[in-house]
Amino acid sequence: MSAPSSVTSPSSSSNPILDPSPTVSAATLSTASAVDSSVKRISAPISGFVDYNPKQQYAFNKWLSTIKATFAEFGFNYLHTRPFERKTALWGEGETQKQIFGVTRLSIEEGEEPDTGLAIPYDRTVPFALWVAEHGHETPFPYKRQDVSLSHRGERAQAGRFRAFVQADVDVVGRKLGLGADVECLATLMTGLNRLNLGTPFTLVINHIGIVKAMVKANGFSDEHQPEVFRLIDKL
Repeated sequence: MSAPSSVTSPSSSSNPILDPSPTVSAATLSTASAVDSSVKRISAPISGFVDYNPKQQYAFNKWLSTIKATFAEFGFNYLHTRPFERKTALWGEGETQKQIFGVTRLSIEEGEEPDTGLAIPYDRTVPFALWVAEHGHETPFPYKRQDVSLSHRGERAQAGRFRAFVQADVDVVGRKLGLGADVECLATLMTGLNRLNLGTPFTLVINHIGIVKAMVKANGFSDEHQPEVFRLIDKL
């Protein structure tokens, strides 16, 4: 068989993959620019939320692993409660209502209501209290739990105030708990913070609602006015 006298290759001008510098029309450039602009609008940062780059996320993940391992070492079982609760269970008075994100449907059928009656908990404590109320009859007490997960708050975004943040909780729940349970929680938290190697000293501030209530009452405020006084103190 005779070899072909020539090999015909595809024309580079008709194949943009083979052409190292294909011609791009003005319409194509305009479309690409519009798509790029649209993507930038969609992916723009949202105030009050934190996005980490890979290096930061790696460091953050190590912190989370250290905290969870420390909590487990002290006997705290990991318990992740449901992401939504009924509004009626979370709904407080005054400022608390502003911190709650409600859950609505974006698309509904005729006759349906967009409001689901559900909301996102603004801390880890209320969902745990509801869990204990539902499962207390099948839970051995004292029960020690840890929960390291996101909390969401309808905050006005500002320095140190986020709309979503990881909250690390340890709790001991039981019918007759002494100060030993409080001491154990504090020891757990201090051990975890020390293991993070923050590189700077930290101060542990202890607060107790019973002490605050006694101080407010001693200054002449009735039980009826205490919630408002607490809100004012919290804003200081």
